[in-house]
Amino acid sequence: MAVFPHGSARGGSRSDGPQQIKDLRADDFYGDSHDGNDGSRGSHDTTRNTRTYTLPTFAEATDASEAMRERRADRNKSIAMRVLAAVLILTALGIGMFPRVLQYRSARELASTSARSSPNRGSR
Repeated sequence: MAVFPHGSARGGSRSDGPQQIKDLRADDFYGDSHDGNDGSRGSHDTTRNTRTYTLPTFAEATDASEAMRERRADRNKSIAMRVLAAVLILTALGIGMFPRVLQYRSARELASTSARSSPNRGSR
């Protein structure tokens, strides 16, 4: 994830799904040596912002544990949703087929009852 000096964070490409942007404050990247000017449009103070950018340590910059944790959680959620979808599809198929099976069994029983009750049907 790229972190820009103005405090915004952006990572990944548009093709790998929605991105979550961390809530980062400027104080996380700038030291405390600033003059109080926040750089907002409403400020009439024309003094230059003297905050300095502090680089994250190598360990902080290369730490991907949080991203991996989020990726595992997303994968587990995806698997759970697929299992739920499969269960719902199978349930819908079962509910849809149940009346047809009952109707088929009823038709077979009616046909066998009809065949037994009219013995002269085949001699005509």
